[in-house]
Amino acid sequence: MVELKAAAAAATGSTLVGAVPMIAVSLYREGMSVPSLLLFRYCIALTVLWPLAYFTSPSIRDDWRRAGRALFI
Repeated sequence: MVELKAAAAAATGSTLVGAVPMIAVSLYREGMSVPSLLLFRYCIALTVLWPLAYFTSPSIRDDWRRAGRALFI
């Protein structure tokens, strides 16, 4: 059962990643600028990834502190 869930997640992820260029081209044709599309994609990813990180990490504040220090060192 675990293999089936992993295969389904991989297939879904591949499909979504593969659809991004087609969606981007249609949005560019409609007049959306590149920075706007990049911001739009970032916001969508953030709305999915932030709650996932928050609910799965027992110490998100410590993780952010460590990651922030590593970025500036």
